[in-house]
Amino acid sequence: MMVCFMRPFTKSDLQVPRKYFPKGKDLDHLEDIKAHRDKVYAHSDAEAGRSAEAVSYSIGDDEMISMHFRESWNALNREVVPEFVALCYRIEDDFVKDAGAIQLLVDGQ
Repeated sequence: MMVCFMRPFTKSDLQVPRKYFPKGKDLDHLEDIKAHRDKVYAHSDAEAGRSAEAVSYSIGDDEMISMHFRESWNALNREVVPEFVALCYRIEDDFVKDAGAIQLLVDGQ
């Protein structure tokens, strides 16, 4: 979710115009989300907020019966989820308003 959410706000050919970037406290939230995304979800460096470990089960000394990998992630703090959802709705409203204006131009109005 974090990687997808941040895609239009990340420097690339797909970045939205700056007018769509949140302002004030919302910009602070966006920067926190970006930091979490960069550290935990989008990159795999040693400082990443995720880990993987090999898990195996054995019978006796020589017979391994299964092996798999277990992954764990540092989850987003649940306390910030309501504000994150509200931010998503505010951004959506901005997109919808401009989409309506563009549609009027396309329709010749």
